[in-house]
Amino acid sequence: MSFARHFTAHCFLRCACAMAVCLASASLVGCGEGGDAVDATEASTPAFPVAALTAPAYADVDGDVAFDASASTGAVRYRFVFGDGQSEDSTAPTLTHRFTQTGRFAVGVEAYDALGRKDTAVAVVAVTHAAVFAPRQSSSVAFDATGARVAVAVADADVVAVFTRAAPADAGADADASYALTARIAVCDGPRSVAFRADGSFAVACEEDDRVELHHPDATPSLRAAVSLPWGARPAALLAEEDGSIWVSGTGAGAVFEVEVGTGDAPNLTVHRRAEFADARGLARWPGGRMAVARWRSPEARGELGVFTPTSAQAEVAVVPLVWADLEPADSVSGGVPSYLGPPVVLPDARTALVPGTHANNRDGLHRNGVTLEHDTALRAVVAQLALGGGAEAGGGAGAAVDALDDRWIFENRGLAAAAVASPRGDWLYVAMRGSRAVDRLDLLRRTGAGAQLEVGYAPEGLALSPDGTLLAVDASLSRELVLIDTRAWPDAAPQRFATVAQEPLPAEVLQGKRLFNDSLDQRLALDGYIACAHCHLDAAPDLRTWDFTQRGEGMRNTPDLRGRAGDGHGPVHWSANFDEIQDFEHDIRNAQGGTGLLSDADFAVCAEPLGTPKAGRSADLDALAAYLASLTAFPRSAARAPDGALSAAATAGKAIFERADVGCASCHAGDRGTDSGFGQDGHPILHDVGSLTAASGQRLGGSLSGLDTPTTRGLSATPPYGHLGQWVDVDAVLDHASAASGKHGNVAQLSSEERAQLRAYLLEAE
Repeated sequence: MSFARHFTAHCFLRCACAMAVCLASASLVGCGEGGDAVDATEASTPAFPVAALTAPAYADVDGDVAFDASASTGAVRYRFVFGDGQSEDSTAPTLTHRFTQTGRFAVGVEAYDALGRKDTAVAVVAVTHAAVFAPRQSSSVAFDATGARVAVAVADADVVAVFTRAAPADAGADADASYALTARIAVCDGPRSVAFRADGSFAVACEEDDRVELHHPDATPSLRAAVSLPWGARPAALLAEEDGSIWVSGTGAGAVFEVEVGTGDAPNLTVHRRAEFADARGLARWPGGRMAVARWRSPEARGELGVFTPTSAQAEVAVVPLVWADLEPADSVSGGVPSYLGPPVVLPDARTALVPGTHANNRDGLHRNGVTLEHDTALRAVVAQLALGGGAEAGGGAGAAVDALDDRWIFENRGLAAAAVASPRGDWLYVAMRGSRAVDRLDLLRRTGAGAQLEVGYAPEGLALSPDGTLLAVDASLSRELVLIDTRAWPDAAPQRFATVAQEPLPAEVLQGKRLFNDSLDQRLALDGYIACAHCHLDAAPDLRTWDFTQRGEGMRNTPDLRGRAGDGHGPVHWSANFDEIQDFEHDIRNAQGGTGLLSDADFAVCAEPLGTPKAGRSADLDALAAYLASLTAFPRSAARAPDGALSAAATAGKAIFERADVGCASCHAGDRGTDSGFGQDGHPILHDVGSLTAASGQRLGGSLSGLDTPTTRGLSATPPYGHLGQWVDVDAVLDHASAASGKHGNVAQLSSEERAQLRAYLLEAE
């Protein structure tokens, strides 16, 4: 039994005994040490000593920590036991102690009276390294510097909801204050990240129309300034710095931008492209005056952070790798590469950084290594940990940040850690588990889980802590709620819930379908909470992984983009056209995800064949899932276009080449859809063998695979790698294959180098 547990048990028994004394005072029966009865003839014996101990909740490593047992009664000597293997006897009720390592220590004082009887009191002290760094990371929800306001960006509704504390709170009482909605401010299209500035205004980054806006919630109108980023930049994360500048990541552009803010009530905003980094997403301050940006979707071999110095010049980005974890699948862990990375979290001691995401197992599968991918080994929520070294200047470069693989947190019954935030002393980490509708708390000092707040709402994707750490704000994005939780009563605090929208922006069926698409808690959808549809198609985008679907009767399959395809609006679904309606994903729900299904077993028995009897109309929820995917009619903007969205001259020429009959691209990539996907007169899907089938291509519905369903050529700039095997890293690689397989994959070999460059430009700019 640990010392902490020992003192907890002893205190419980002693308190119970003391209660017995009070209840039995009429018979003068008390308790001695160990709970022995004291006879009434000993009534003249002095009262039993009562121990009391006060101690700070937090202390620094190697700092003097004061302990005070002066409030004890009947004591003549004391023994302090510090929980770190050290103890000290004293006749004085006060002393100091230094802890030489971090930890959460149960410190006990034994108060002895002149007869040698004792009582014990316990205080818990969290010992951390000194806070030398002020962390900040991007989020869809943010407090202002005082904790008086909290704002939430609502992407579907194009609003930022602002909540204000109703009355000034005393120091340390943020969680006791009452908050109320004070504004719902209409902003640009698809707000994803919000941050307050020192003057009380807030900046918001809008993904869909490539725009950053500056608003003040007390002004009418609220809009102070706005600026457009280059076309297709897709700004998804934002930080507001003390110097007034705003830093924005552009996922589509693969870049980080500085938005320089002028002076005055309507300041001029100027955009500067400062750093290049593929799939740039979550932003965070980094020690040493630097900034970190997460590569949202990882390459096959490793996850990546970029670290750079935010200066007025083009920055050199140092890459911090998050390695592939070579772990054998087990109940508690599985191997994988950290991907879908959320904003990094640097702890206040500047010694550690943590990165939430998912562990994607792109090693296993029947074709790859003969190991079947199960619902709990395909992916798991992860928080990767980096050792930075410590000190305010630590972690200044990539070499100073080391992936602490042995300290990586891999979660059971969770599929995607979307965001995280650390307490002001860095002893607790709160993690939003997006598909599980939960926020987990980690004890970073004891390296254990420390309880979860369950049912916080659908798709919690942003977190923020009040400045004193007593109030956690959760953006329950698909419940359209701001959820406020008192961290002092974790995990039993009753959350306060506030609606972020006045009217639901989506049709009811589409909203329900979007919730189902993003959810893994519903047992109809997934077993044990691991896999949601969104865990491979977050924001309906592809995860850029190639998965081994051999056990499904298929083969190696590159995850497709769902945006712009309107569900089955492009014809049959998947590379092998093995589904003819979105409702056929009931098979993946029941099999790969381990759910019990959205159809009744009786209905499923009737329509169990994917291309047979339709499933549509048999389940309102399954139809809602299809309705959500059908609503995805817009392709993402192409960052390859001119900053104003115009097609370049080269791409215009390339479009003419694409449509030439002798080149042959448009014969398969036809019409506005950019594909001939569909069914022929014989009722079979239209498939093409373009010379890319290999043993890895596997089968189609457990039978032979003669060709592939034609993918669209629209939105290509957002979806590398290409091909059903993910074998082509860029459009040039596709054109290289088309040249080598001329006659099967168009007739590209005949093109001059200039024509080929023009065709490439068109393919990247098509949207």
